[in-house]
Amino acid sequence: MTEPGAAQRSLRSATPAFVSNGPSALGSLRDRANTLLPGLYAWVTTVLLPSLSHGAPGSARVTAALALFALLSAPLLVSTRPSLGRMLGIFAFIGCSLLTWLLLGAKVVQSPGDPLVSALGAVAFTLYALGWGSQRRRGVVPEDAPNVIAGPPLQPRTRSHPIAPFVFGLVIVSSLVPIFLAFRVAEAERSLFAHAVAVLAAILTITVGARVATSLGQRRALPASAERLNAAAVPLALSALLFGLGFLWLVVR
Repeated sequence: MTEPGAAQRSLRSATPAFVSNGPSALGSLRDRANTLLPGLYAWVTTVLLPSLSHGAPGSARVTAALALFALLSAPLLVSTRPSLGRMLGIFAFIGCSLLTWLLLGAKVVQSPGDPLVSALGAVAFTLYALGWGSQRRRGVVPEDAPNVIAGPPLQPRTRSHPIAPFVFGLVIVSSLVPIFLAFRVAEAERSLFAHAVAVLAAILTITVGARVATSLGQRRALPASAERLNAAAVPLALSALLFGLGFLWLVVR
């Protein structure tokens, strides 16, 4: 014998499970908005607009459309088929974008007088790459994991300074300055070097700025002056060498 109403309860409990097996396309796109929105902006500014310029080959428009298809298809498949979704969202989208730029050639430079749009497109690609990092599912917390070790929450060793977030925000804004300045280099043979130096400068700025932000309010014993001078000897020598080479290049030019 079955308990009265058991069939109805089993039917009601089975219905949500059946519905949850097929997530809607809108829900999948909404859950992956952290990758979809930066990807769309990067695609529009750096792939679509150059491919629609006058004289662009038709093959570039085809690869641009394939890049958009891969970008929109990845969120729909990442939940059910993660490997295929990641291949579409990472390899197919980036690969089709690179192929579009190769087919465009010199037309990939959208507008030399408007470096802001290109810089924002580069930032959007960075956010798109970061958005593909591993994420836990919605509603799941680490404490619910089966291998979690129960115990009191761990307390931080030190408290961060109240102005540390503002200092780190200023560091992030400062790291974007060389990225924007690199787009002012008009010579094609020097622009690649300028962008490489700008990215290196941005990485170094964020690295040093993070150390400064986390060390605010902490008392540390400074080493002796001789030790600090010896630690800075190699960077100072390289800086002097680069300055001398740059000055010599200006004189010879």
